[in-house]
Amino acid sequence: VELRGPRIVSPPTHGTGCTFSAAIAAGLAAGLPLAEAAARAKRYVEGAIRDAAGAGGERGPLHHLWRNERQ
Repeated sequence: VELRGPRIVSPPTHGTGCTFSAAIAAGLAAGLPLAEAAARAKRYVEGAIRDAAGAGGERGPLHHLWRNERQ
């Protein structure tokens, strides 16, 4: 499965790999098939990058609670 998407130009990208793998693991633990868990994890990480405020300097962390704050 190849997950494509546009490149998001944003300095706050610290933790993207760990966040992506944790989101996949959460999806698998919830009973999702691997392809669906990975697709959902990708969407989550994309949103966390887009909504990151840049805290912590130039290469700051993602905004992990972005979904909860929009609801």
